[in-house]
Amino acid sequence: MKEHISTPFLRESLEFTIGVIDFSDNLIRMKKESIATKILDSAVGISSNLQLCKTAAKPSESNEFLRQASTQLDTTMYWLDQCRKSESFPRNDELIVSGKSLREKLNLILTKK
Repeated sequence: MKEHISTPFLRESLEFTIGVIDFSDNLIRMKKESIATKILDSAVGISSNLQLCKTAAKPSESNEFLRQASTQLDTTMYWLDQCRKSESFPRNDELIVSGKSLREKLNLILTKK
C-alpha cells in the first residue's frame, strides 16, 4: 500500500489541510468556533493518517490508516458542504473541488488494495 501514497498526493493533502486551516480561521473570526473545530480536526486527520500510512510497518496498519483518512475526508467534505448550503456561513468552492480530487485519488488507492 505504501507505494500508492506518492509525495505529490501527500503534498496535495497537506495543501488541502492548509486551505482548511485558513477557512477555519475565518470561521473562528466569525464566531463559529464549533464548526471550525470540527472541520479543522477532520482535515488534519486526513494528512496525518496518510503520512502514518506511508510509514506503517505492516500492510494491515497501512490499510487502517487509509480507511481513517477516508473517513476524515468524508467528515471534512460533509462540513464544507453544510457551510456551502448555509446562508450564514462562508463557502469555499475551491476547497470542495480540492476535496473531491483527493476523494477520487484516495478511492483509487483503496481499490488497489
